[in-house]
Amino acid sequence: MERETNELENLIAELKEKSKFIFLLFSRFYDLEFKEETKSGLIDNFSEITINPFKISNLTINNPIIAAPMAGISDNTYRIFAKFLGCSLTFSEMVTSYGLIYNHDKSMELVKTTDFERPCAIQIFGNDPSVIAEAASSIEANSDIIDINMGC
Repeated sequence: MERETNELENLIAELKEKSKFIFLLFSRFYDLEFKEETKSGLIDNFSEITINPFKISNLTINNPIIAAPMAGISDNTYRIFAKFLGCSLTFSEMVTSYGLIYNHDKSMELVKTTDFERPCAIQIFGNDPSVIAEAASSIEANSDIIDINMGC
């Protein structure tokens, strides 16, 4: 297991280095203050970027880039890549509260998180407040934020 963890850390470090340009392109959509720019307008070093972190309860979010919860997309692999490409908060796919209280395999797989994708919010939904509360309690230790989707 340690070998796989080291390989994943090395792959992530390599991807982070290659993704600096992508991060800079995305960062243009946010109110980031740049201390210094090169002739081409791109920053040579990430340490030159000043980003104001913000808090959600006692959790500090380091930058405004957040991966939205997307059904069929926001799985564990996606969240790990998003996190190490500059995302400061990841989200699980929307998970049914009934699936969580009945320990449905697919639902339980959707809420598994690793340290590589944290902080991670788990999004749950349902139509019975007591079931939603029980589901939230069951995943509380495994998530940094529990987001309750109440529909449109």
